[in-house]
Amino acid sequence: MNEDELVNDFTIFKYLPPKDNCIFSNLKGYDLQELFALENKYKLELRNNINLDSNNTFGLEIEFEGINTVTTRLLLERYFSELWPVRCDSSLERGAEINSPILVDNKANWQMLKKICNAVLKKANSINTNISFKNAGGHVHIGSQILESNKKNWLNFFKLWSTYENIIYRFSYGEFLNPRPRIFQYAASMAEEFKNDYKYFKKSSIPLSEVLFQIGDMENNAVNFGHVHLISSVKKEGNTIEFRCPNGTLDPVIWQNNVNLFSKLLLYAKSTKFNDDIIDARYKHNKKNYQIYSYNQIYLEQALELCDMIFDNNLDKIYFLRQYLKSFETTFRIDKLVKCKKFTKK
Repeated sequence: MNEDELVNDFTIFKYLPPKDNCIFSNLKGYDLQELFALENKYKLELRNNINLDSNNTFGLEIEFEGINTVTTRLLLERYFSELWPVRCDSSLERGAEINSPILVDNKANWQMLKKICNAVLKKANSINTNISFKNAGGHVHIGSQILESNKKNWLNFFKLWSTYENIIYRFSYGEFLNPRPRIFQYAASMAEEFKNDYKYFKKSSIPLSEVLFQIGDMENNAVNFGHVHLISSVKKEGNTIEFRCPNGTLDPVIWQNNVNLFSKLLLYAKSTKFNDDIIDARYKHNKKNYQIYSYNQIYLEQALELCDMIFDNNLDKIYFLRQYLKSFETTFRIDKLVKCKKFTKK
């Protein structure tokens, strides 16, 4: 029997009702062990929605290797029209990149994503080829209107990212325990940059437009603001913050989980609940040197802290921790991607 056909174990929700908002960072000893034991029995499933407002938009760049651009384009045009265009990416070896249209959080869009991912996997199987993500990223674009034109919101985001980048990176590795080998080339760390930017721009009277102009187009870093246009805070077409650190994947559950994390990070940055005290305390303990490969490790206390801040329900927290912890597996490999134990039920 296929692993995905097995009945899921929902026991965790008897103790942690999905809509409640328990403080996970308060759990200690046996209670914490029980949380992890129950969580490891639960396979993440694709949700109908992740409770994002319809004003919050996003887009996906689905990269993979093993099927070329022409074959992928013919596949999508035949079954999915041209709403999800396919383009060639020179960074991929015999691969393709599928670009989504502007999406909102609803069941129809998530089901379409699932169909497209499954179609690519089925095609690979039919031509007896293996899909690879060696050089593939899973870039997520979030409509920049989510932060509005308020400088404080953007500075809060800089501060939040620089403080918890290690957590964000490991989570974004998805079904793998480590980053793709060329992550330095295409999604370099932004922690130190954001830390310095926050200190400089917070003390000055420089307007937000100048802040973003000085940061510039960072297309080879983990976060890219090159698509942001503040002239119209409601313009959605091409007006995005691009998150480039995720590994490539054809698992729709991981895609949805990534969108949820990045969206909730941004929403928290503009929230009145933004907790400077907790973040400042953590901020001071961060190392001056940021090494991406140290992010492969698990920083449990810090992850629980972030989880409690940005999510307001147990379901989001469980989904976040399941993908971050990856059954507590780790690796020191830097030359190739290492898969973790499967934690999703497609």
